[in-house]
Amino acid sequence: MIAGLTLHFHVPEGYTLTAMLIITLLSYLIIRKSYGWAMVGFTVTAVYTLQLLTLNGEQFIVARLIDTLIGCLIAFGGMVWLWPQWQSGLLRKNAHDALEADQEAIRLILSDDHQAPALAYRRMRVNQAHNSLYNSLNQAMQEPGFNSQYLDDMKLWVTHSQFIVEHINAMTTLAREHNMLTPDLARRYLESCEIALQRCQQRLDTDGPGSAGEVNIMESQDADVPRGPLSTMEQHLQRILDHLNTMHTISSVAWRQRPPSRHLATRN
Repeated sequence: MIAGLTLHFHVPEGYTLTAMLIITLLSYLIIRKSYGWAMVGFTVTAVYTLQLLTLNGEQFIVARLIDTLIGCLIAFGGMVWLWPQWQSGLLRKNAHDALEADQEAIRLILSDDHQAPALAYRRMRVNQAHNSLYNSLNQAMQEPGFNSQYLDDMKLWVTHSQFIVEHINAMTTLAREHNMLTPDLARRYLESCEIALQRCQQRLDTDGPGSAGEVNIMESQDADVPRGPLSTMEQHLQRILDHLNTMHTISSVAWRQRPPSRHLATRN
């Protein structure tokens, strides 16, 4: 429509070429943030180019209009039905993968095998998983159709996940320095962390509301862990358990606002 109006006024070629240059430069500058407006600019320059070369720019407008309308319908359908479901499913999958990477790293740190390459690899995997989670959250926040409360809850969930990553990084350094727990204490902490991580994963895979019993069990996971003076490693583990408890609670609340994601199969 804009291109058709510009042809209607029969602007002199000198002004036309100058306007085409300015519009093209502006379109390239804004293409990342305002893709739709950039395409409008490119369409105007394309119509003017055809008009100057073959004098049939108006014929091109009709085909371009039909193409644009079809594209708008597809984009509208994707905005309403596809994007919220796909991004919500991707966000949940990446959150699940981040918890799994955390579990593998904690299991290695609390084991008897503290080889530097293995610790470095697990640390890298934890950071990669969290980066994927963070990127999917940012993408979801830019897409239309999401419930803002759900995104706020997931942003808080991802923040606690980042805290866990920082604790795992610090624990990896301690493990390299052989600053470890006794075998019995390490086993009890590992059991508590694994139960907490698995319950967070199950909460992500559950579409129903969380019950009060689930939360109470979650809060009692570290009941068997000693409460005396804690070493540096124990302090990190206690804080990880606290973050997991909070993340479990957030997941129990956030499910109400989450867009449905039918394509993502429940993982066991």
